[in-house]
Amino acid sequence: MSGRLRGSVEDRVLTDFSVDAAALCRDHEFAEAMAICLWANYWSLNSIATIERQFGLNRDDCNVILSLWRCGQLTATDISVINGRPKNSIGRAVKRLLDGGLIQTTVDNDDTRKKLLTMTPRGAEALESLKPIFTSYQETMLTRITPQQRGTIHRLLLKTFVDVGKWHEV
Repeated sequence: MSGRLRGSVEDRVLTDFSVDAAALCRDHEFAEAMAICLWANYWSLNSIATIERQFGLNRDDCNVILSLWRCGQLTATDISVINGRPKNSIGRAVKRLLDGGLIQTTVDNDDTRKKLLTMTPRGAEALESLKPIFTSYQETMLTRITPQQRGTIHRLLLKTFVDVGKWHEV
């Protein structure tokens, strides 16, 4: 090969195991963040691509569904902040999910200008189909570490979320 790549970048990364992805995450001042980002990218690439093929839901659709599942009633702005995603991206996802009957809106009793989003029974049913896909890729990607190590990583990452308000740029 004369230095040219064949196929897409994703095909090369997923099939050419001579590529040292971990090299991106070693010996530099933001190596830890890069490792987290790279891991999340692979998990998202695989799980969301599968979900998009099977169910027609994209990343932001899943962000909305998962946020409502774990947090209950939220506004679109809340979902945007929680996920670190642009408001317009979450807004488009909300419209698609409303049109598809997976979520619904109610008016906030304390502030009638606010629309609260909740998952519908159809959305809850869709979520049950998504969980095994997310879990499968998580398990595949974490096979090299013990349950104790997994728990440690999880606890440490959760500890950092105390500062999430400082991460969000308006």
